[in-house]
Amino acid sequence: MLLDSNILVYGASGEHPGLDAILERTDLAAASVTRIETLGFHRLSEIERAGL
Repeated sequence: MLLDSNILVYGASGEHPGLDAILERTDLAAASVTRIETLGFHRLSEIERAGL
């Protein structure tokens, strides 16, 4: 499954527990641009960034 940056950001926030089941899958992938978008998100805390 190819992930979008929104899924990664929302999953890291912990505010959307329904995403946990998706993010625990072993068949996940993220495009390079998705990784850049996610880690560059301006409202991402240092703890969330480290978790990603």
